[in-house]
Amino acid sequence: MPGVDRASFATSLAESAAALFAHVSAAPAARDEPALACYVTASCAPLRALKVQSARIRAGRLTVRAGVSPKLDGEASVVVRADGMTTTFTVPVRAGVIRIVHSLPDMKSAELRLALVGPKGVGVTRARLLVGARTPHLSVRRAAIRNGILEAGGGIDPSARGRVLLGLRAGTASGRVETLRSRAELRRGKWRAVLDLGSAGPRGGQLTIRYAGQRRGAEVTLSGSQRVVSLR
Repeated sequence: MPGVDRASFATSLAESAAALFAHVSAAPAARDEPALACYVTASCAPLRALKVQSARIRAGRLTVRAGVSPKLDGEASVVVRADGMTTTFTVPVRAGVIRIVHSLPDMKSAELRLALVGPKGVGVTRARLLVGARTPHLSVRRAAIRNGILEAGGGIDPSARGRVLLGLRAGTASGRVETLRSRAELRRGKWRAVLDLGSAGPRGGQLTIRYAGQRRGAEVTLSGSQRVVSLR
């Protein structure tokens, strides 16, 4: 090879190969970790979750407190539908906290849509809920994955009817993020879900539990709520 010392070239090649091998070996082997390509290219987007801690309408005012995990700053888009009218606006996200105070004169219920657009490649995280005067006190008392089985359960206002929806977001071996969905019927103020993930399924991820809310005719009798649990 003209102009290149063979011994130096061989040494540099060996050092580069050793460095690459060390980098590859550092990639975790757990099934719930991102694929190797994520560590080589650093192109994998982090999982983000949007949880609605409280949402209610009192004295003609909509108040919402929500959180984003992991914490970040930015903006969230808000869509409020009430009495056939739609209002769209944005609110700041500061250190992962979203606070909304919006005037709704003479309104007792509304439909709320939140959307958080993260950095390029992260995608959009959404929540869609009914809002009324009462909160459902949705709780998560247990959530775990054991032997390929996801078991989760918790409580809710005893007057709540219907179901809660569950979504488990987890990284796959190919580096993509997929969402596995299930539902749990409400019975006497409690909910419970069991989902078979299979032997090759994820061992962790972000579990979102959402109660959309409850209405009687045009009146929202219970607001919606959304909780997020990180499983490891």
